[in-house]
Amino acid sequence: MKKLFCLALAFIALVSANVLKAQDIATKLIEDGGSGPYKAIMATDESLQTHTIFKPLNLEPFGRRQLLPVLVWGNGACANSPFEHYRFLNEIASNGFLVIAIGTMPEDGVRYPGNGSQSSQLIDAINWAIAQNADPKSQYYQKIDVNNIAAAGMSCGGLQALDVCQDPRLKTVMVCNSGLFVNRGTAVAGMPMPEKEKLNQIHTPIIYILGGESDIAYGNGMDDFRRINHVPAVAVNYPVGHGGTYAQPHGGEFSVVAIAWLKWWLKGDKAAANLFLGNPSGLQKRPGWTIEKKNLPEQTLAEIPADTKPNELNIKGAEWPRVGSDGRTYFKVYAPDAERVEISYRGAMTRGNDGWWTYVSEQPEVEGFHYYTLSIDGVTTADKNTRPFFGTGIWASGIEIPAPDRDFYAKKDVPHGLVSESVYYSTVRNEWRRCFVYTPAEYAKGNKKYPVLYLQHGMAEDETGWQNQGRMNFIMDNLIAEGKAVPMIVVMDSGNIEVAFNARSGQSRDEYGADFTDVLLKDIIPHIEKSFRVKADREHRAMAGLSWGGMQTYWTVLPHLDVFSYMGGFSGAGSLDISKINPAEFNKKMHVLFMGIGEAEGPARVQATADQLKAAGVNNVVTYVSPRTAHEFLTWRRCLREFVPLLFKK
Repeated sequence: MKKLFCLALAFIALVSANVLKAQDIATKLIEDGGSGPYKAIMATDESLQTHTIFKPLNLEPFGRRQLLPVLVWGNGACANSPFEHYRFLNEIASNGFLVIAIGTMPEDGVRYPGNGSQSSQLIDAINWAIAQNADPKSQYYQKIDVNNIAAAGMSCGGLQALDVCQDPRLKTVMVCNSGLFVNRGTAVAGMPMPEKEKLNQIHTPIIYILGGESDIAYGNGMDDFRRINHVPAVAVNYPVGHGGTYAQPHGGEFSVVAIAWLKWWLKGDKAAANLFLGNPSGLQKRPGWTIEKKNLPEQTLAEIPADTKPNELNIKGAEWPRVGSDGRTYFKVYAPDAERVEISYRGAMTRGNDGWWTYVSEQPEVEGFHYYTLSIDGVTTADKNTRPFFGTGIWASGIEIPAPDRDFYAKKDVPHGLVSESVYYSTVRNEWRRCFVYTPAEYAKGNKKYPVLYLQHGMAEDETGWQNQGRMNFIMDNLIAEGKAVPMIVVMDSGNIEVAFNARSGQSRDEYGADFTDVLLKDIIPHIEKSFRVKADREHRAMAGLSWGGMQTYWTVLPHLDVFSYMGGFSGAGSLDISKINPAEFNKKMHVLFMGIGEAEGPARVQATADQLKAAGVNNVVTYVSPRTAHEFLTWRRCLREFVPLLFKK
């Protein structure tokens, strides 16, 4: 207890000693702020005048959603100023890091050979950063990522970083042109002198950035690397000798490697990891570099589990992407000249052999259909291995994770209806348009007339969505074959919302896609009733839509109860204006009001609306919650399955 009390007092003293308000008392712009996305400056802070700080000039972009990881730095010769490394450190800061170097800010043309620094100054820097992040008066308040801190240094400063490697707050260590002495007799007085056993205290990934065999620290650093077997370790060499490339513009090649390492381990940037992963790695594509590595989280193609199958949405003969029996996904893309390949909603891929890039999901993905695209060196494209699906405003790729209840939308040995394209001219929009029309299997056999469901897609999708992503034709086939639904016609048309809503377009949300009501009433319905055998009365018309299509359904049906007798909103955008509903009229004319939503997208709002409607005297309200799903097509497939059996039973 006494020990805990003393530790508490020590922490309070530590924080109190560092709560002096952070304020720059001297600043300097280096190389126009660096080449990273955040113009950086070198500064002396009033509350830490024993160190030099490199940071983004504008701290406004940083906060809870984007924090500044910390790099604490020890200098060559254990100097009390980063006069040899300021370009290198400034470049790191311009990539969104807070760099705290031991010693005072360099002055032009002045060297600092005397008064060596101490390893403890790295700990001072860490303590200061943590205290400033917690101080509401500090310019760094809640902007520092205190959970992602690295210690690094060059030459003697690298020894300082190794000297504090056991600090539990560190997430990685970076040793530049340095290593623990194999022959301690060659050390210079004043240098940290840990024994090689110190390496056993390393608990984080570590990288040695060396200058090749002409680097006087080469033998020491490579000996360290060979001894380290318990953590991820990398040793890279660039043949420039002990001086590195720190003084070159933007820190030269050493800064490229250091930034990628820090982005990987402090920011989780998987694209940056590709500089080190794979065989050949990205670094091996850069002239002059060599790399040795061990214990890295590499995923080779040989390690992919056997219990995987090609994605069912792949084109015929395409083996990738694949889906595991546990729901994990496996992607493989050939891009031999690319520097960076990413998969939307997932992250960066890893460069492998012969130009192939791979990605394996860490966890099983949510069941159902999911869009994805590839980004190859910043260019977004669909994966040529899958069929195209129009969604998110583009023709994207799709992957299907089998759901436990997938039988209801499966292709089965039952009579199949036909989905045909029907072209018409819209007098409302003065343009030729098309709709897709599902007719049940029995439609071709006689002269019977059928009720009609007008079924709408969501924002940034089009009239192909319900058939391609939604599998509505198989859902209808199966429900009709099982006797759960009456045979009906289903019409799917463009809701004029293929481009995602953007307030800057000048449209309000109430205007976005609002003209579809007139298109439906004046163009689509007359065209369908002229071209197909349908029952042309309100008792045999229904309308439903997903997401923004649900909003369009509300906009269209509620003012036109003389046209429709059933309506459904599947994760419907917006909300119903209950004040505009006449309960007596609504109960007489609307046989079913269906509202469905995914369990992971806030079903309480749907139930609250249903409760309000019922409290107002509105009957025939049906709600449904799709288990485990969010705002996605498996939710809407299930909503369609639940809604269709309620139709046209009066």
